[in-house]
Amino acid sequence: MRHLVSWLFCFLDVLCKFCTHVLFNMHNKDIFFKEIQRFTQWWIWLPLLTLFFYSMVHILLEYNALQEIFVGSGMRMFLPVIVPLCVILLFWNVRLETVITAKGLYVKLFPLHLKFKFICWDEVSAVYIRQYRPLTEFGGWGLRYGFGGKAYNIKGNMGLQVNFKDSSNLLIGTQRPEELRVILDKLGQKVNFF
Repeated sequence: MRHLVSWLFCFLDVLCKFCTHVLFNMHNKDIFFKEIQRFTQWWIWLPLLTLFFYSMVHILLEYNALQEIFVGSGMRMFLPVIVPLCVILLFWNVRLETVITAKGLYVKLFPLHLKFKFICWDEVSAVYIRQYRPLTEFGGWGLRYGFGGKAYNIKGNMGLQVNFKDSSNLLIGTQRPEELRVILDKLGQKVNFF
């Protein structure tokens, strides 16, 4: 079972990388900025790994695993390991991808989004880099909704604020705010969204 889940996540990862490669390498000269972020915070991984290893030790100390599997109740025994393992695999595969081109902005929070969401510069009234408070403004990290609009963020407190002409807002977290600011300054004269 775990090999099947692991294979499935690997397959999805390869498929998404291939789709990203096909989509963006045809016009690679148009890409001004590309960033891929993952959950790497120790305070996320420590409890997950602790729970997983605690479950494994508990199973090894309390049961003779091979005998229990053949008796028929063995799969129930591995449930405390399977659940944390699935959560670990989910967090391992979550990634926020941001691509900026002359035509617009592409964003994807995998595995919630299997393809990129395109935001055309014509839909945008303002875009800028800002510092934000993930817990108080949006209630945490990931795909979040708050009073200030929607947010895609993985870690940190710097983001690309996108204000739309229909008065909705989107915040996309970034770990490279200075590089993004330079790109936005270059694009600002070409697409007139400031």
